Amino acid sequence: MKYFLLLAIFLINNACLFNRFKFAPNKELKKPLAIEFCELPQYDSAKLVKVRAIFSGVEEYWSLCSPNSKQCPINGKVDFSYDDEESVKNAINAHFLGKRLRKLHNNYSKYEVELDITGQFQTDTINGFGHLGTNKYNLNAKKVKVVKYLRKKSFSTKSGLK
Repeated sequence: MKYFLLLAIFLINNACLFNRFKFAPNKELKKPLAIEFCELPQYDSAKLVKVRAIFSGVEEYWSLCSPNSKQCPINGKVDFSYDDEESVKNAINAHFLGKRLRKLHNNYSKYEVELDITGQFQTDTINGFGHLGTNKYNLNAKKVKVVKYLRKKSFSTKSGLK
């Protein structure tokens, strides 16, 4: 009886250890897939993607655009939000990102910023995203890196104003 009890404890313990390793999260699933900005609609929200995009706006209307293509069909239709609920670290990152983007928000007529964004792409054709739901898509960021500030090109009209 004593050996039977020890054997049962040994088997249960090994089964628990086996299950613990068997169901460990796959790190490959959390690795982002690097894609072009215009390819975003091809990926559902379950996939983690990494893109480079230009972030710009006016007052409360902000969106992302492709840094490579002016003809990208989703240019100006992608909102950008930062997922700061995942962990305290992300909340801290969101705070520092806000400080780094203050120059952009205070001078939106002069600057736009190029960002490397890792996150999940979302679609909502009914309610939309951003201010008053003006954007059809959202890129919910998990990680953001400011690549560089870009000075907006001045525009001119027929009257010669710049």
